[in-house]
Amino acid sequence: MNALPDDVARVLEDFCGAKEIVMLGRTSRRFRPNEKTWERHAKCNPLTEHVMVTWVWPSFARSLWELRPGDPDQSLQMHDYDNDTRFVLQVWSGGKLLTTRRMSFEKFSPTFPEEFSEHQDDGDWFRISAGTSHLHVADGDVCEHCTQLRAGEAIPDSLGVGLGLDCAPLRFRIVAVPYRSPAHWKPTVVFDAEGSTEIHSLWLQLCQGGDPVQPEGVPNDLLRGPEDSSPWGLDHHHEDLAFYPAGYYNPGFYSPLSRQPSCLVRITRDAGQNATGLIIDEFNWYFPRTEIGRLRVNTEFIRS
Repeated sequence: MNALPDDVARVLEDFCGAKEIVMLGRTSRRFRPNEKTWERHAKCNPLTEHVMVTWVWPSFARSLWELRPGDPDQSLQMHDYDNDTRFVLQVWSGGKLLTTRRMSFEKFSPTFPEEFSEHQDDGDWFRISAGTSHLHVADGDVCEHCTQLRAGEAIPDSLGVGLGLDCAPLRFRIVAVPYRSPAHWKPTVVFDAEGSTEIHSLWLQLCQGGDPVQPEGVPNDLLRGPEDSSPWGLDHHHEDLAFYPAGYYNPGFYSPLSRQPSCLVRITRDAGQNATGLIIDEFNWYFPRTEIGRLRVNTEFIRS
């Protein structure tokens, strides 16, 4: 093992996870990991491009390998979110990673519609979002993106994740990653959920204009919403916009917040108005300031 050429040794390391790299280093001096080894390993993870690594690479590489929901005994203060945190969305289907995108994190003071009046006294709200801004606009008649759709124009702000009409259930994962030093916590999963196979299949049929038998307990407005984190729903917005059924998840769903995110999907059609595919345009997560303490972070570093 110690006699292997350097380029061969590096290729072998590229096939290893963090645990395997450590084991190789224990069995052979040739594979003892250094800062460059861990840097190469970490950069294989698509989350790396969204952070500024200013501490040791071994801790960072291992924290990516160990991604998990946060420690319930720890939470960030608001200034930590503002200064040190980036939220990153990952979308999966059938075990394949479709995209990794940075999300914006912003505070706003909404004016909710009457049916959401119980939230009026919650003060400031926070929104973690990516893609278009349909769900940031209460009136679809004045929505910029809907205007583009009706004119047949491209939607440059879309997440642009294309899906076939036979795609596997979607899995969404939101990761909080430390961006600036000093950072005393590790990248942490703050949302992780995969769609129910049964509901996903029903949803695909509805997107194609089918009229399947509704499973018990599934609302008829499955396609349009409104969803938990989209208080304005899709009233007056483009008719080919649909919510992914994010309210129906398989066991294993994880979220520290009481409200669930919304994923907005656009149905694409051919000249005969037949559905030909789906495009994920937008992802949103709204929650009141009173819940900010629930976004826990993992503060335990694993030493190399």
